[in-house]
Amino acid sequence: MPDFSKLPVPDLLLAATRLFTGSRDNPEIARDLLPFGHDKATADAGLTLVAQIRAAIKNQSAEEIEQIAASAASRDATEDARAAYAVHRQRAARAHPRGTVGYTALDLNGRVSNAEVPMLAEARHFYEALQTSPGLLTGIPALTPADVDASLALVDAAETADGDQTRETGESDRASALVAPLVARLRATAARAARDAKDALRDTPQLREVLGLIERSA
Repeated sequence: MPDFSKLPVPDLLLAATRLFTGSRDNPEIARDLLPFGHDKATADAGLTLVAQIRAAIKNQSAEEIEQIAASAASRDATEDARAAYAVHRQRAARAHPRGTVGYTALDLNGRVSNAEVPMLAEARHFYEALQTSPGLLTGIPALTPADVDASLALVDAAETADGDQTRETGESDRASALVAPLVARLRATAARAARDAKDALRDTPQLREVLGLIERSA
């Protein structure tokens, strides 16, 4: 007899479907299970639970795919912004050495942060300072106001992608959290129905076979 408490979820769904379908659709089995409190309604409830789990797993898979895609998009957008900022910051440091007003205004001290959020904040400050004080562009090689606007747009895109990733991760986590309690409920429901069916059909192994409840000999 299947151990509904330990079956992998795909096997659990198949075994539970066989159990509840047989107990509902086989007249002899349905008759013998009535004294144990199992009828068409309880079998349908079990099958509904199976369907809910299948739908929840499908949704979980879809959300995981979206989360993976959002993570990749966030990573790519962040790297695009980082690459532009690193190059422009190096050029700015040559034009505004330590001790100058530009060095302080553009916050050129230290290195570019490795972490995504601080790096994007640094890049935003850098480009917005150049937009606010266009005179700071003087002397910075190959950095035009159009370059500043385009690079700030990369920062915007990276921050948007990061927000999308956070949202998709939350949705994926919520979808995953819905599956476990449904599976636990099905395990308990199917195990109870199987125990009762084994008792009700103890003298008719061919009917237990219909439900998948035969205990195989070693």
